[in-house]
Amino acid sequence: MPYKERGGWRASVKIGGARKQAWFPSKREALEWEGKTRKDLKTQRSKTATGLLRLSMEYLDYMERFSKSTYSHRKTLIRRIGSEWGDIEIQSIAPKMVLAYLDKRALVSGNAANEDLHDLKSMFSYFRKFHGITHNPMIHIDPYKHEVTPPYVPPKEDIAKLMLATRGQDRVMLEMFRYTPARRSEVLRLTWDDILFDRRLIRLKTQKNRKGQWKVYHVPMSTTLYGSLKDHYKGRDKESPYVFTHDGKPYTRREDWLPKLCKKAKIRPFGYHSFRRAFASEIMGSGRASMKDVSLLLGHSSTTHTERYLRSINPNLPGLVEMLDEKEIYPKDVPHES
Repeated sequence: MPYKERGGWRASVKIGGARKQAWFPSKREALEWEGKTRKDLKTQRSKTATGLLRLSMEYLDYMERFSKSTYSHRKTLIRRIGSEWGDIEIQSIAPKMVLAYLDKRALVSGNAANEDLHDLKSMFSYFRKFHGITHNPMIHIDPYKHEVTPPYVPPKEDIAKLMLATRGQDRVMLEMFRYTPARRSEVLRLTWDDILFDRRLIRLKTQKNRKGQWKVYHVPMSTTLYGSLKDHYKGRDKESPYVFTHDGKPYTRREDWLPKLCKKAKIRPFGYHSFRRAFASEIMGSGRASMKDVSLLLGHSSTTHTERYLRSINPNLPGLVEMLDEKEIYPKDVPHES
C-alpha cells in the first residue's frame, strides 16, 4: 500500500526476496504501479535453471497432485523461504542459512521448525530426483526438541451432549463422525453413490498416503446411522449428488461449526479428528476387535500404522499399571528397597 513521502506517494512491492520502490505525485499512480509491478514479479522466473524461484515453483506445480493440505503447507513454506533467501542459486543455500531460518521457526515452536525441516528435505529430494541436484544443506541438521502433547479423546458423555445440541442434517453429520472413523474431508465429499444402503456400507475416499493417490475403503453402518441416513435421504437436496449440502453446494471446511457446537453443549472444545480417535479407542477397547480389524476400519495401509496411532490414545494404560498393585509383587510384610 502506498504511503505519503516528500509531498507525494511512495509505492513499494516485495515478492519473495525481490523489492521494488518508486515515487509518484498521486496515490492513484502509485497504486497502479504497485499492481502492475506485483503482477510482473509474480510471473517472473529465475534467469538460471537452478535458481530457487524457478525450481520451487516447478516443485509446487508437482505438489498439486497431492492433497490440498499438503499443497498448502508446501506453498506456505516456499513463500517463507523466498522472503528469507530471495531468488538464490540452489547450490548457494548453505546449512547455516537453513539453520538460521529454522531457528526463527523454532521461536514459534519446535514442531513448526521440524515440519519445515521435513518439507525442505522433501523439496530437495524432488530436486535430486528430477534435476540431478545432489546438494542438500539439511543433511546434517538434527530435529528440534518439542513437547509431545497427548491427543485429546472426548468421553462418551461429552459426545452425547453434542448430539443432543443438534438436529436435522447437522445431527446426521455428527452421527457420521460418531459412528464411523471418517475424516472431515471424507465426510464432506460424500455423495449418495457412496452410501450403499443395500449392503449397509459407506464408501470413503482418502488421499492420506505418501503418493497422494486416491484410496477407497468401506466401513459398515451402525443401526442408528443407517436409520438416520435413510431419513436424511428422503428429505435430501435432489438437485445435488452430495449427502451434506448448504444452499445447494457441498460444504468445504466447516471450521467454525464444531467449536461453536461444543460451546453450545457446554463441553470441552475438540476438533473433528477427535471423533476418529474416539472411534478407534472404543473399538479397540471393546476387546472384540483385532488389530487387523481396526486397521481395516481406519483405512490404514498396515497394522504398524494402526499400532502407532493407538499407542498415543490408548485409554487403558492407567488400568494396566494398576494391575501391578493387584499382583502384589512385593509381599506386605517384607520391606523392599526403592
